[in-house]
Amino acid sequence: MNNSISNRHIIISEDGSPTLYSEAFGESYHSTDGAIQESNHLFIENGLIKATNHSEKKVFHILEYGFGTGLNALLTLNKLIDTNELKETVIYYTSLEKYPLTHEEYSVLEYPTKELFTILHQTKWHKITDESELCNFDKITEQFYLRKIEGDFIDYHPEREGEWIDIIYFDPFSPQTQPQSWSKELFTRIYKATNPNGILVTYSAKGIVKEALRESLFNVKRIKGAGKKRHSLVATKILTDRPQNPQPQL
Repeated sequence: MNNSISNRHIIISEDGSPTLYSEAFGESYHSTDGAIQESNHLFIENGLIKATNHSEKKVFHILEYGFGTGLNALLTLNKLIDTNELKETVIYYTSLEKYPLTHEEYSVLEYPTKELFTILHQTKWHKITDESELCNFDKITEQFYLRKIEGDFIDYHPEREGEWIDIIYFDPFSPQTQPQSWSKELFTRIYKATNPNGILVTYSAKGIVKEALRESLFNVKRIKGAGKKRHSLVATKILTDRPQNPQPQL
């Protein structure tokens, strides 16, 4: 696939925030009801905030499937900065992306805190095939460490890497477009690498997605979707005797 700006163009969603439309996949990167609205509702409020509320943990590991425009990472970082309750929380954020944006593409996206947004995009992409690099995080702030991995989701095995995850932002293109990214096999890998009570949030509430998550042993619950969307999903790993994750290497 040709990863060039000719395959993707900016559209403005209903809340005034931009997103990209992929000609190759025939889908937008976010809800056209509102890109920022969707990310805040689904990934921040039902992912980050639910996982950190009332938790004694101070270090959390987020795994994102689909870095895309970088909006979810940016809003997570901004939430850490702006929220007193999270002032002692540290996030290690791993994001996977098969087709990273070009400089020409991300530089014209106008999101809050543009300087931080640019820094997130300028950090190094690690190749999924280079195992020697996969332990390295880039320090963005004292609270936020980022690792971007370029490659196909199905080639990444978090359970082999010793990744013990607290929150999963599951944000690929739709099951119709990328069915291989919504398989029981992939969700099982994620489940094995997830800490007790870890949560996965995703915009898709399709029956095949719920079934694949449940077959992977996640406890699946429908939540209200963002904007005009009726439902999204939160999947939780039921408590086990597994030990908690160590702090990742820098």
